[in-house]
Formats: sequence, structure tokens, C-alpha cells
Amino acid sequence: MTDATELRVERLIAEVQNLTATVQQLVDTTPQRTKTWIEPSELAKLLGVSSRTIARYRTQGAFREGSLRKRNKQAYQYHSIYALADAQLVVENAQ
Repeated sequence: MTDATELRVERLIAEVQNLTATVQQLVDTTPQRTKTWIEPSELAKLLGVSSRTIARYRTQGAFREGSLRKRNKQAYQYHSIYALADAQLVVENAQ
């Protein structure tokens, strides 16, 4: 192979690796539509914040009725669509 061909191959490999990483990031941050209720840690991961931040949003009243439910005395679950939309508004307004 010539130097020019090797350089093109290396660029293509780098581009494929970059695209693979981007696709993986999208897969990791896309909520599963088959799962209606998610844990605080899952919601936090989707938003790129900590679980403590999600708890703070909850105590501040950022989530509408129907966006979360109490599982037991101390545990909550969040609606995968409604809570995500509510929390995104909080994140956007904070910026």
C-alpha cells in the first residue's frame, strides 16, 4: 500500500470508531419504550446528572403528578417519558 492509501485507511478506521462510539452513546441514553417506570439512577443516567440531583428535583416539586410514583416508604420510580420531560425542563432552565 502507498502512504496515501494507508492514511485513508487510518482515517476511515478512526471515523468508524467515532461513529461506533456515538451510536453506543445514543443507545445508552435512549429510554427503553417498553419500560414505563424507571429507577432514579436510570433517569439520572439519561439526563447526565446524579441520583441525588433527581431526588432534589423531586423535593423541589419539579415532577408533575403522573411523572413519579412511590414504590414503598422511601423509594420512587419515574415515568420514562413524563419524568424525563419534566427533568429536562429543569436542566434547561438551570443553564
